[in-house]
Amino acid sequence: MNIILELPIKKDKLDCGSPLGPLLAPYGVNINKVVDALNKMLAENKITIHSKVHIEIDLEDRSWKFVETHKKITEQLKELSKNGKINYSDLFSFAKKSLDKDDLGDLSRKIKDLEGTCKSMHLEIIKQI
Repeated sequence: MNIILELPIKKDKLDCGSPLGPLLAPYGVNINKVVDALNKMLAENKITIHSKVHIEIDLEDRSWKFVETHKKITEQLKELSKNGKINYSDLFSFAKKSLDKDDLGDLSRKIKDLEGTCKSMHLEIIKQI
């Protein structure tokens, strides 16, 4: 059985203390190795301070690995918006990136879906000429 934990990255040099140690200790993983791997990722700019990293732990053999998780579409749209407004060009780029290269025929449908999401989030779409 596996479990996925969200680890907060709160400073530029991590240690085994709070918050990582208490989060990982109940699962029996080698906390020092996890912290060393996170510090290496910080040094290589693969993660940043104030971000969150997801770790998958196998509860049977206590092995672990970092896993990539995708943010919710609403969170990504919030990041693209400024003062409750989002540029149509940003929305178009986001739609294009979120589709597979083979599905570009569905681009207009994806844009319509994103426009509906923006509307429900009360984001104004700015179409610049």
